[in-house]
Amino acid sequence: MTALTSLSHMNLSYNNLSGKIPTGNQLQTFDASDYIGNIGLCGYPLTNNCTGNSSSRPTHVDHGDGSEDISLYLGLAVGFIEGLQDRIYLAVVLRWANLKRKLGKT
Repeated sequence: MTALTSLSHMNLSYNNLSGKIPTGNQLQTFDASDYIGNIGLCGYPLTNNCTGNSSSRPTHVDHGDGSEDISLYLGLAVGFIEGLQDRIYLAVVLRWANLKRKLGKT
């Protein structure tokens, strides 16, 4: 995930994440509000600093059932769909306004 470069929004709130937010291309460009509810997270853009060697601490608990992977992919899919929905809505509104203008109705 640290290699992401074209993600415009990702909300990781309330996922029981812990550890240092990885440094990378995009994860530190999000607002601190995107990480709310993860009391174990530290590092920029959050105000709580990481203490000690945080790289040795796990960032999640592996239950071995793959539920973390499913949750991650589901969250990414929902974010993508929400962004796509916004783009479709905007395109429809702009085309409708353009059509009304062409027909001379304001």
